[in-house]
Amino acid sequence: MTNTNRNTTGLKTLNRLGTDPRVSNIYRDSDGIWCELADGFQNGTDPGTHAIHEDTARDVISSASLIQPCGCDECLERMSSR
Repeated sequence: MTNTNRNTTGLKTLNRLGTDPRVSNIYRDSDGIWCELADGFQNGTDPGTHAIHEDTARDVISSASLIQPCGCDECLERMSSR
């Protein structure tokens, strides 16, 4: 299994996080940096949220250290349909 980097921000500091299996996508837009979480994971600082949104790469990395497993109905349904 190859370890795909899902970091499309162009910020090298997020490359390691981009290969984390808990992360489905990292991108940057006019609102900041978004880290979308894979099914079965939630934002540890905002439970029930399946993304991390921060202004800086440093803050994304800090928040990512708090990612937690998620057992909400949405995650369970998506994981069971695979």
